[in-house]
Amino acid sequence: MTSPFFFLEVPMTVSGDGREKTIVQGGGFRIKGEKDQNCTFIDLTIQKTKKGGLYADSGMSLDVIRVKIDNCGNCGVTVMKTKGRLTNCQVTNCDMSAISSSGSTIELEGEESRITNNGKSRGSYGLNASWPDSIIHLLSPLTKESISTNNAGDRNYGGKGTIETVDMLMKEKTAKAAQAAQAAKEESERAKEEAAKAKEKAAKEEAERVKEKGGKFVFGTNDEIVWKNGFFFQNKFVIDKTGKLKGTFTWADGGKYVGDWENGKRHGRGTYETRYLYVGDKGNRYVGGWKNDQKDGDDAVETCAQARPLYYQDVEDYIHCKDWTGMYFGAFKNDQKEGQGTYTWTIHETRYKKSYTTNSLGVQKELPRDKYVVKKIGVDKYVGQWKNGKQDGQGTMTFADSEKKYVGEWKNGLYHGHGTFTNLQGESKTCEWEGRSPYKGLARYG
Repeated sequence: MTSPFFFLEVPMTVSGDGREKTIVQGGGFRIKGEKDQNCTFIDLTIQKTKKGGLYADSGMSLDVIRVKIDNCGNCGVTVMKTKGRLTNCQVTNCDMSAISSSGSTIELEGEESRITNNGKSRGSYGLNASWPDSIIHLLSPLTKESISTNNAGDRNYGGKGTIETVDMLMKEKTAKAAQAAQAAKEESERAKEEAAKAKEKAAKEEAERVKEKGGKFVFGTNDEIVWKNGFFFQNKFVIDKTGKLKGTFTWADGGKYVGDWENGKRHGRGTYETRYLYVGDKGNRYVGGWKNDQKDGDDAVETCAQARPLYYQDVEDYIHCKDWTGMYFGAFKNDQKEGQGTYTWTIHETRYKKSYTTNSLGVQKELPRDKYVVKKIGVDKYVGQWKNGKQDGQGTMTFADSEKKYVGEWKNGLYHGHGTFTNLQGESKTCEWEGRSPYKGLARYG
């Protein structure tokens, strides 16, 4: 033969009638193929080869059973970037290392295993784990000292990798544990994939159900979203990875909602903003939970800006207007403040001047206001219980007017029950209150 190897590139078994009867001479075997395939040699002798005896080269794994490899011109067995297993094999009189692992794992087992008189060339070993990631495992009771003898001037084992004895039972347990972990991981991934598909299917069924009802989503009076080619028209709606319907809808009066939907209603988490109420107003805004189209949740934030005006005109003809903006942090239920919450009222004063003109018909018209002066004049704050959108239960209210405050019981937004009121002079009164407004007698609220 011209080549020093027989090339094997498909899975096969090379089997003889015994090491004394079946002898392959002159050429070794070079095994390639795919890594998930295997090549097996059983009951034969490979000897007097020009190069190596068995060379598994980055392809099929190698399984060698009761084989003798003798007098090879290179390594007896080389396994590179794949796996090899030798059972009751003898490797003798080879010019280089008897067994060489290059980036691979090789297992040796069986009491008839023997490695001797190899390594005539410099740098050879009986057992050679040549690379740092090379492994040679000897299954107990084999040891590297017992099976590898008289090689390369007592260089019986070496290299940059690992050569060690392992317990067969422990190895099997470790392998089973690894298989179980892999199976659990695959099952978890499968379950997640099935859950995602189920959510996507449910969302699609919900969309089909809506279309079957006439192709419309109805939101309150005279507000609707029309389906077109499976998508909402003029408003953006998408199904997210969890299967929830998310989208934006704007009402004719300027109200706008961005968030989660279910069955045509706001449901989940979302933000709702109202239209502008008057000049200078920043509008009302709610960020929090929703349930069946109503505000509902424990961690909501609501801001609002409404006029509670007190108007008066000074000697320079400037108009003064006092109003407030509010911010609430707390719980909502059934579209109302309910539970624990904090409300802060910030009072502002706006100052401007009016001027007029009279047309040819004698009709007076107000000209654009020439100047605005806005200043913050105080903050009122309530911390406590709420019910049906009003203070109800135990709570504390502090006023913008210095040290004035009330600590006690409330009902329907009024002082009601046991409580203590402290006035501007620091004088306190503790008694049973019966429905007194916290703003009674305060002119700034009109």
